[in-house]
Amino acid sequence: MFEQIYQDMKVGYKQSWFRFFFKYTALGKLLEQDTQVSAFTFSDTYLSSWWWNRLWFETCIRQEDNLSQFDRMLRSFSDLKKAELLTQENFTLAVNHPDPGSLALALFYLRKASILTQANFTLVANHPDLQRLNSVLFDLTDSRILTQENFAKLTAPNHTVLISEESRRLIWSRIPLALLTQAYFDRLVIASEDAYPIVALQIVLYQILASNLMNVLGVHPGHAVFNQAQSTHTASVHRSVSESAVRL
Repeated sequence: MFEQIYQDMKVGYKQSWFRFFFKYTALGKLLEQDTQVSAFTFSDTYLSSWWWNRLWFETCIRQEDNLSQFDRMLRSFSDLKKAELLTQENFTLAVNHPDPGSLALALFYLRKASILTQANFTLVANHPDLQRLNSVLFDLTDSRILTQENFAKLTAPNHTVLISEESRRLIWSRIPLALLTQAYFDRLVIASEDAYPIVALQIVLYQILASNLMNVLGVHPGHAVFNQAQSTHTASVHRSVSESAVRL
């Protein structure tokens, strides 16, 4: 894909009317070369160019699908470059990713939270379900609680239920982001370790919604309506709570 984009841009640039104005820029000089350059060199030079210049060069790419995919990958490379992580190895990992759009989005969230490190990049680049992970990263970002510690908790092997489809449908989609605080996130993490994690997560969800309702009604009880240490020791109780949640 990169070779085709490079060739398209090279041919288009040499045939363009504005070629004279950019012949002394780094990208212009690169496209003037007769020898083939590596995809990494091409991308790194492109990202180092002034954004206004890049707009002109992009007009040389004729195929819209190539330009769209190129743009998604460039967003990943741009975040890696800003984090000083744009190496040949990371470039290869990103360019071969099966879902460049999701990877770009994950890197955006990590960089925005100032936690785009080599370890975190490797983790998201190799994550088996990046779209669902991004869904929760969006919630944490919007709630301003995406930290390194929370990211580590979210991606821990024993907390995979937090980014499951069931959890997305029954829990995350029902939590108003304005109510997602650090304290409640910690409760969700603890609940994910329960023997019946979805039921335990639903209990935390009820706590969040009930607390908000009491605040709206002006009710301030002296003790919590729900006990976080509430026992979930019988399967019948678990089934009852789960069925009630589905009806909600």
